[in-house]
Amino acid sequence: MTVPVECPEMVDTLVLVYASMTTSRTTKDPAAGARHETCLDLLRRLPSVRVSAIAWLEYTRLLRPDEYQRMEPILRKVVVERLDRPIVEFAGELLRKRRATEHVCPRCLGSDRSETCAKCGKRYSAQQRLNDALIVSTAQVLETVETLWSFDGGVHELGRYCTSCQVRRPQSDTPLLDPEENRALAAASGTSRLVSVPPSSLGTAAADDDEPG
Repeated sequence: MTVPVECPEMVDTLVLVYASMTTSRTTKDPAAGARHETCLDLLRRLPSVRVSAIAWLEYTRLLRPDEYQRMEPILRKVVVERLDRPIVEFAGELLRKRRATEHVCPRCLGSDRSETCAKCGKRYSAQQRLNDALIVSTAQVLETVETLWSFDGGVHELGRYCTSCQVRRPQSDTPLLDPEENRALAAASGTSRLVSVPPSSLGTAAADDDEPG
């Protein structure tokens, strides 16, 4: 029996968020529309859609039932990569490396080089820094992952410290998002209602005959 080869690519939260956008949202915002098409093409191309457990939480927290139904063919391919001790420990190492080279505040985990919002000047929260570190660490620690696709500026910041995995932006003519844009996008893309996810998608790809909860 042939053993399936694991997909060497992972995606971040925003790739899933953009792919899930409605036509009305993408029509109003040409930049979002370009990212929507780019992300859909990427997800359709991948044999499996590998995501960190943290990215999956961030995505499903805002996913509406109608979006789940529209995205179901792609979501059936999702493989959620669980957190374990090596991933958590390397996330801590990523934050320590960044602190040593960028004079990071121990409380908010921000630095002079942190991404900021052009409108309000705010930086990432400490919690978002931790989430980003866990997402990047998952891609770095898993030996079969070569590329992490992301539009998130904070993820790209931490990706500079990776050695076996590259953090790359999906091909699009639009720039990376800053933290406040990330939050505004999430608010515009869904609500805080949780959506039931087939249990078989947690850690393994969802089976074709699974139905959404």
